[in-house]
Amino acid sequence: MELKTKQTLLTFCEKLDGSLIENGNGRYQIFSSRKAIEREIGSLRSTVQQLALEMDVSVAVGIGFGETAASAEINARKAIRHSKKKESSGIVVIQEDGVMIESVGQEEQLAYTFRSNDKELLDKLNQANISVKTYKKIEALIDRMGWDGFTSSDLASHLSMTVRNAQRIISGLSESGLVEYKGEELQSPRGRSRKLYMLKK
Repeated sequence: MELKTKQTLLTFCEKLDGSLIENGNGRYQIFSSRKAIEREIGSLRSTVQQLALEMDVSVAVGIGFGETAASAEINARKAIRHSKKKESSGIVVIQEDGVMIESVGQEEQLAYTFRSNDKELLDKLNQANISVKTYKKIEALIDRMGWDGFTSSDLASHLSMTVRNAQRIISGLSESGLVEYKGEELQSPRGRSRKLYMLKK
């Protein structure tokens, strides 16, 4: 299995004009240029799907870009940790400016930053016990989807979390003044109505 994995990765490395380093326990590093990686994202996605099918496991992929090789490697390590948390065969990229891109090259691609210099926002998020990353991810999702209002179910289904967790996040953001109640929507004539919220800008 390991030999087959290495063979697949070496074939991909040739396309990238890159080099492969084996870190043990099924972990590998590939070094190449940003231009080559961006050019071969489709091929990388195919390689990841092939490995996931052959080994019947999820494959975590993290890509890091940086001003130096060291900063690119740090970003790649952060990206791989995030990819593992997602528990899917998606590709996560962290760019040198701190922007994280999930599900790279796919329809559900989502780009957001996990940093902020806005002290007022940081204080409110701290009060709500919500990370900057979670808030920025929600903000990016709302922008991408073009929502003028959202429900806890909307967040849960698009961000792969439980409805209960989405409700907790919305509640915290509401209490800190970052989200406001907008109204309600009726699912079906017999169903219960769901609360609609909007981010305060």
